[in-house]
Amino acid sequence: MKTIMDVDRNPKKAFFTYRNALKPTIVTTRSDRKHFYSGEQVKIEAWVSHDPAFRPENYNLQYQLEKNGKVLQSGQSKVEVPPNSAKFQGYIPLNAPKVKERTSYKLRSAIFNEDGESIDQATMDLEIFPTPEKTIGKKTIAILSKEKEFSTYLKDNLEIEVISQWKEADVIWVDDFNQYEQNKETLDSLVASGKKMVLYQVPVGKQFINNSEITVQNTAMGSYYFASPTTGHRYMEDVEPFDFKMWYDEEKGYITPFLDKIVITGEEWKPILATGNTNWEEGHGNAIAAGELMIGKGTVLICQIDLNNRLKTNPVAYDFIQKLIFD
Repeated sequence: MKTIMDVDRNPKKAFFTYRNALKPTIVTTRSDRKHFYSGEQVKIEAWVSHDPAFRPENYNLQYQLEKNGKVLQSGQSKVEVPPNSAKFQGYIPLNAPKVKERTSYKLRSAIFNEDGESIDQATMDLEIFPTPEKTIGKKTIAILSKEKEFSTYLKDNLEIEVISQWKEADVIWVDDFNQYEQNKETLDSLVASGKKMVLYQVPVGKQFINNSEITVQNTAMGSYYFASPTTGHRYMEDVEPFDFKMWYDEEKGYITPFLDKIVITGEEWKPILATGNTNWEEGHGNAIAAGELMIGKGTVLICQIDLNNRLKTNPVAYDFIQKLIFD
């Protein structure tokens, strides 16, 4: 009871959510994605749940996309209300509006009976992002990779200029840590002279980056679906607190975890994305999911966030990797 009302029996927010959930008939909209690109074809699932054992007839679903209370798109469809069950009603089709900056929209849906009376209503917040700019020609990138799958995905989706002579590149992306260790002296020297190096998915164990010792360990209690951007790092200035959460996996077709290894560092590292170092019994302080180390005139970045199969459908992921490489 304490979760829905206080000691004076004043209702909390949970009371009203619980009350709405007890309605005999409700409409629900859901999507594994809440962020979309400008001009993208958006599909949102529509569901109707009905507790009574009878099947009402001639119900319909009406929906509209709003911005600051103004209706931009709308539509309707027939609804098949199931007896004592929930039923998928199909997808609500939307065209993501053209935007020049990140913009919030609200999808409002409702079911009506044959007399035109509203039975239930639901809302969903959506964020639309501008179409990414092409990056060809900004900087030259070399990729030191053992697995070709991610490097190919990276090249295809960022449209970056990749060169084979990694010593000549502005940015060196390393997703095979063995290659860093084999070329450590040369790579550290290049960074000190002003290059940027991104160490992607550093393996578990004690590692030395230049002269800095770090410890990489597996996440406790399973892989993580989230990381915290509230670090004050310059890459996170225009990011919302829950942007690094529940990212869609293009290959799987649903949300999957994106963090399975965390990094314990010294104070010489600047956190970009923070996470926790905890287990079933107690916390062990802070850790990072991404961080920055300055070496001479250059920078080393560590990124433990799994970006594979994320860039086409998660605008925040695309923006993040752009900053890692080009900023």
